Amino acid sequence: MRLTLKRSGTLLVLLWVASMSLTALAQDSPPVATPFIPIVTEQAPPDSAAPTLEPDANATPIVPEPPAEDEATPEEEDDAADEAADPDELPPDSFIPPDVAIGCPIQVQEGFTATELVCDELLPGQVCLGNGAVVAQPRTAAEGFAFAQPGDRTDFSGLSRLTLQTSDTPNNIWAVVTARPQFNTQTAGTTAAASVIFFGDVAIADTGEAFDPNFQSGTIVAQQGLNVRRTPDETGVVVWQLQPREEVIVTGRSANDRWIRIEIPSAFGGAGWVYAPYIDVPGGRDALPIVDVNTPRPTLTAPDFGPMQAFTLRSSQADPTCPDALDSGLLMQSPSGLPDALRVRINDVEIRLNGTLYASAQANGLMNVIALEGEATVIAAGGEATAQAGQQIGLPLTNDLTPGGVPNVGATQEENLGLLPLRLLPRTFNLIGIDLAPAEPTPTPADATAPEEPPAPEEPPATSVCIVTAIGETRNIRSGPGTDFEIVSNLEVGRSTIAVGQARDDFNFVWLQLDGGWIRADTVDQSGPCADLPVVDDAATETAQPSDTGTEAGAPLATVTPTPTPDAPDQSADQPTDQPAATGPSLRSEEVGEVCGTTGTTLSTTSDGSGLSVSMGGQWTANEGTRVTIIANGGQLQPELDDYIRVIDNIGNIQVRSGNSQTLIHTFAVDSEFTLEFSAAAGDSVTANIFCN
Repeated sequence: MRLTLKRSGTLLVLLWVASMSLTALAQDSPPVATPFIPIVTEQAPPDSAAPTLEPDANATPIVPEPPAEDEATPEEEDDAADEAADPDELPPDSFIPPDVAIGCPIQVQEGFTATELVCDELLPGQVCLGNGAVVAQPRTAAEGFAFAQPGDRTDFSGLSRLTLQTSDTPNNIWAVVTARPQFNTQTAGTTAAASVIFFGDVAIADTGEAFDPNFQSGTIVAQQGLNVRRTPDETGVVVWQLQPREEVIVTGRSANDRWIRIEIPSAFGGAGWVYAPYIDVPGGRDALPIVDVNTPRPTLTAPDFGPMQAFTLRSSQADPTCPDALDSGLLMQSPSGLPDALRVRINDVEIRLNGTLYASAQANGLMNVIALEGEATVIAAGGEATAQAGQQIGLPLTNDLTPGGVPNVGATQEENLGLLPLRLLPRTFNLIGIDLAPAEPTPTPADATAPEEPPAPEEPPATSVCIVTAIGETRNIRSGPGTDFEIVSNLEVGRSTIAVGQARDDFNFVWLQLDGGWIRADTVDQSGPCADLPVVDDAATETAQPSDTGTEAGAPLATVTPTPTPDAPDQSADQPTDQPAATGPSLRSEEVGEVCGTTGTTLSTTSDGSGLSVSMGGQWTANEGTRVTIIANGGQLQPELDDYIRVIDNIGNIQVRSGNSQTLIHTFAVDSEFTLEFSAAAGDSVTANIFCN
């Protein structure tokens, strides 16, 4: 018995060494997205959710024994027992069990991380298995269908059922699936790709209506027209008459092949039967399905909710043994810049979304919809409720997951929203209650003891300007940060401007402050430190007023407030008039005058094709230390020029160039005279927005 234990102990040591070696080797291997598996120990603390190996009551306890040559006497065993430390007296770092307060949330986040790695660049209409155990069933049998391993992808609308299993799997590996389904919008006939993430224990089943737009038509060949009967026989009641050469929709044939079922082309509609020899069906009647009077008519027009645009949702609540866990469910986000709302039907409840929501549902329990960003409307059982960011809509569900009451809106009760996988969504945002303003730095002890020195003047970083560009379509500029403010201007497609502040509306959308108005951040492309813009506390009253510099509607606007030079010398009336009023930043054009200290200038011209570029503003001068931002809109990059924007000195040398960027930011090291050139071909119109700060 002792020898067997010695060999077992040696084998365990060897296995431990081998595992450590494999771990070391694995450090040089590329990362592979795999489910996170928690450590399993033989003993766990009383309040731990880690799996415990139950002892066999009939087994003989195995007690490690010292080697035979070192066998201890009873007295030595008593001394050893006296030296053993009480577990309650162990120092804190002596033993760290797999505490559930750490392991469980980490396990959840590992599932999200795996999904982030294997489900990137998801195409519209696709669904991807990110992590864990998932069972999928297609609507129609398809050869080669596979959706069981992390990274598998398929068509979301082609599924009939999708089940994510977490709590009933070994080690409770969190299941995560991400999708980009095409949902209808409130604009008739349009769809948009939503972003949806399912996680935890979730089951969905398709309840959408399928239709085949490729229906067949037939032509009446009877010279005197043709009767349409209610039943497929000569005694059937005549309900309509068709004219010679009239075309109708055919949807099936009788079992005896003598009658063809059609859609009656009248205001009353319905199905009818015509005698088969008197209707010509391209491809022959044999291609039609066999139907009878009880066979349902096909859906020939697009339904409100197609396949997987409507589904049942069942999710589990948080595991009570897992602190800081969140209920299973789904995240859904509408695409950026959507002018109206997405429409989806879940558990016979219509949801309209422009923003981001988190939803969960339990049979004989509640369905909860929490608006995280934007606005969500829930319509069910003759009632309607709208939640703005930070609010929650709840309604009771029956055992078959149908509404058991009307929806009601109130403040959200969920405390673990910070655990949601928001990073998997294409549009990031802060949850309600998180301050946008950067935290003030906390002085360190070194700061407290160091001698005070006057702060050195700060050089503005080269990328300290937030530039926004309208992509896809012209965007509205409003008088305040919200859609309830009036439209005062617009930012045309391809145009850029500078943002100087930010604020949030009641729906948790971020708005960027321009000169004379506000634009919603998710509707424009952004470059530079836009997230670090100062927060406008009272945006409704601090909206920048439109400038009176003659900027036409639709031109980009920006606010650049000059910083006064401290202790500037008084300018005497006797000072020569050919000297600048004060030293400091200055950008001047012979055509538009001084730019610094204003809201910038906008110049436009059209190329006549005489050169590869056009010049605007005439002769320019800039003082040492002057920092300029130039944004070019329009034109095109000429292969022979290699630059959208160039700063050319008076002898023709290129001083600054933008390359293939339509934005140039530059600080002049010395007083300079120059011209500005913009790449353009014959007929190209170019607009330049020029700012000095």
